[in-house]
Formats: sequence, structure tokens, C-alpha cells
Amino acid sequence: MITHLASITGPANVVIRTSDTDVLVVALGNIDKIKSGVKVFLELGLASKNTLRFIEVISLSQKLGPRLCKSLSGFHAFTGCDYTPSFAYKGKVKPFAILQKKIDAQNAFGKLGYVEMLPDPTINCIEKFVCEIAAVANPTVFSPLKNGWILDDQRYSIHWFEGDVTPPTLDSMACDNEKDDNRDSDNDLENDRESCTDSSDSDSNNSDEN
Repeated sequence: MITHLASITGPANVVIRTSDTDVLVVALGNIDKIKSGVKVFLELGLASKNTLRFIEVISLSQKLGPRLCKSLSGFHAFTGCDYTPSFAYKGKVKPFAILQKKIDAQNAFGKLGYVEMLPDPTINCIEKFVCEIAAVANPTVFSPLKNGWILDDQRYSIHWFEGDVTPPTLDSMACDNEKDDNRDSDNDLENDRESCTDSSDSDSNNSDEN
């Protein structure tokens, strides 16, 4: 949709009928790709319910500023959608209010999706942003390495587990089963011995009483 919008040459008035916040966020995040002379409106609500309204995207982008607009796509993806936000009980209003005040956070979120490997200063900035959302003053930051991640060719990958995925041979599986069977047999034999001991003690006590 936004790709098609970016291909339209002005002068033109474009109306997008939607009730999805994602469309507005993506449009604002790519406002610099819309050609001069093209006016974009989002149509929301229903005329039958007297809720019909229009949002002028170009004017809204000018009010927010280019830096904040560019950060919105990364911010929206990072914090989750309206109904299922990524941060429990934080919603979208508080994180957005923090984003408006933090120029460094705007620059950091503006890089999401544009570079393959984020530099450490950008990652640290986003971590600080998360801590501000959670109201954590002095967070403990752990390195991804040896904490579930590995660095492979300058990219982080999930380290699922160590060792072989499957047993190396069928014989090794048979050996393991035999060990389990022997272990069960030993446990049964030990239980039988304990049962016999308890019975002997009980018979001895009964004889003493008589």
C-alpha cells in the first residue's frame, strides 16, 4: 500500500480507508518517500455512526518532525500492537511519551530495519529506553554471549543446546535401553530385599511378644 502511495506523482489527493494503526505508523515512517504535491488522508470511522473523520498524514508528519516519524516504524514493531503490547501493563501511551522526549531513542529506533547489525551504542540506547519504560534505575546488563546466544559471522544466533541432536547409532540406543532395564531390575531386587527384611523383623517381634 505504501509502496503504491510512494509511486504516485503530484498534485494528487489520496484517501486510504482503514481502521488499522499500523497503516498510519508505516505511512509516517515512510513520509519522506511520498512525492511533493501528494496529500494523504486516512479515513476512519463510519458516517452511519457519526464517527467518520479524516487524518491528514502530511500535516501530522510536519507536526511530529522527520526524526520522530522515521523512528515510529521501529518503535511500533518493538513495543507491539495496541491490543497486545510487548510490555505488560505499559501500553503504548507511556512509551510514546518517553520517545517524544528522547532524541537519542528516536535515532536508535530509526535505525531498526535499515541496518543488518546494530552497533553497540544503539543497542545500549534501546536498553535504556526499555528501563525507562519499566522504571528501573540501575539495570544489570548481561552479555548475549553464554546467555543463550552465540556470535556467528558478526551476527547473533540462538544457541539451542550442546551435544548431538540424536543418538549417534542404533546400538547406542539399545545399550541405553539395556542400562535402563538393568537399573529397573536392580531397583526391584532392592525393594524385594527391603520387603523381606521388614517381614523378618515383624515375625521376630511377634515371637517375642508371645
